[in-house]
Amino acid sequence: MTRDGVAAIEAQLKLTAKPSGDRLWLNRLSWRLRGRGLAHVAKPNAPCMACGSDDATFYAIATSPDFSPGPFPRDIARAITERALGRCNACGFFQDYHRLTPDQVAEYLTICADKDLTVSDEAFMQYPVPRDYLDNFERVYVAKRIANWRAYFERAGRTPKRVLFIRPNFCFYIQLFRAMFESDCSAIDISDVSRRTIEDHMPEVRFLEGNIHAHFTGPFLESGPYDAVVCFHTMLHCIDLHDCLTKIRGLLAPDGMLLLTHEVSVKPTNPFHVSCPTEPTLCREVRKHFDALERLDDGDAERSPHISPYTLKGDTPDFVATQPIDGPAS
Repeated sequence: MTRDGVAAIEAQLKLTAKPSGDRLWLNRLSWRLRGRGLAHVAKPNAPCMACGSDDATFYAIATSPDFSPGPFPRDIARAITERALGRCNACGFFQDYHRLTPDQVAEYLTICADKDLTVSDEAFMQYPVPRDYLDNFERVYVAKRIANWRAYFERAGRTPKRVLFIRPNFCFYIQLFRAMFESDCSAIDISDVSRRTIEDHMPEVRFLEGNIHAHFTGPFLESGPYDAVVCFHTMLHCIDLHDCLTKIRGLLAPDGMLLLTHEVSVKPTNPFHVSCPTEPTLCREVRKHFDALERLDDGDAERSPHISPYTLKGDTPDFVATQPIDGPAS
């Protein structure tokens, strides 16, 4: 395995498919002529979201949606179920090159604004969320992470008083900031179940309007400045990573911080994971927007195969980005 995790991703992809090269239509034809099962390979409609290059090696691999794309128009359904998953030959970034456009995202949201409608996790199909699910979520994703965050804030001498949570996933992380700093907390989520859970336990949290699914839009982008933005498992869904990072940077105070958590999780068959960064490639892109980036080790209580091969220590790290740079991202 190479240090940047490229070989790990390729090994995962080759379990179901072989590289299709640059001429996707020829690959599809050859698979048909040889009588082999055809994995969906869509025509790319976007350049590399990291460097803008059109030079890529593609992999014939289908998505595995856990919902029916039937309610969506044909072009959106195809973008969800088919993909042009590839590795940029210029910068090495893995991504889906057949992405929803901003207009398609807007149309998608008129049909399915609530992410709970497109998941198979039973906890997000009922309200209230089962207590045993919340207890397990806290054990796996929260307990070690909160200890890491406490240590970081004490070491860095940071006391964020105004905080925005992007996809907070229940109220555990918000409770930490309220307990440590009495922070004024705002949130934006894509799960109605998560939002209702937070509102029941912490009615003082202010929920903002807008969209964070695939593309950042709406009134929440005018709600800053914040001392901290806490972003959970959202960059992986972005159709334009640098556009989303630029908008987050615009929400921060000059000395504000971005806390990224669960943003290295490579699931090539997930229809919503359009960005598949390894730790080095994610850090490289984040550093185009921030001067400093610190790693917080090992936030989860359990190791995940979707994460561990693609991080330098085989753990689930968080990242703290600070000191926004003036001017456009390079």
